[in-house]
Amino acid sequence: MNLRYLLLWAVMLLGCTTVYAQASGPEAPHWSWGARLGLGQGRLTYGNNRREYADTYLSPSGGLTLGYYLPKLRASVHAEALYTTRTVRLTYTEIAAGTAYYDVTANSHHLFMPVYLRTGRPSSLFHFLAGAGPTFHLGTNGMPGDAPYFPRRTELTGLLGLELRLAPVRRTETTVDLHLRVPFTPAYEYGAANTYIQGGQVIYGQSRTASYAPWLGLTAAFAVHPRLLPQGK
Repeated sequence: MNLRYLLLWAVMLLGCTTVYAQASGPEAPHWSWGARLGLGQGRLTYGNNRREYADTYLSPSGGLTLGYYLPKLRASVHAEALYTTRTVRLTYTEIAAGTAYYDVTANSHHLFMPVYLRTGRPSSLFHFLAGAGPTFHLGTNGMPGDAPYFPRRTELTGLLGLELRLAPVRRTETTVDLHLRVPFTPAYEYGAANTYIQGGQVIYGQSRTASYAPWLGLTAAFAVHPRLLPQGK
């Protein structure tokens, strides 16, 4: 699908959202809260500056969501706390007096806390999502303590999404979302500043390499909200 057809598809979705929302009438501001669960695909890089590799892995994600609808903007502001796991692969050789070789696959744990804008009224069929937030590193299992692995305690991650609203029943609703998490900062660094010296000359130097962690996946959210009334009722 080329860019022209993708843009046409987005405009059609936005038009459907507008027509659907106009038919539903105005609504009062209100809170909503719920839970989200999903599965996505992450991407990792590993190796050294002689050769680098890239791979993908499955990454579950789940947590809590809180939203507030602003009728004047016809949009909602949402905040979420989402736990997620990542796969970390380290294939690295230190070239130094004490040569060490690492070939490790580990799991890291993170908390993603985005704040984003959700377009359209709550009764709209489609919503677009855009925002950002910090991702906190909670720990890594299976990584040797002396491995040249340096996780970032906090990352900055963007969020883009398209949401489809399904099965609203009284005060509850279910949505299905396509989420893209865009890293603005590295997830971790690997490598060490070592050199191989021969005959008094530096032959080889290794510095740290930054690795980013994008994520693309499908999520489902279940939300509860007050009984929606027209403005002023």
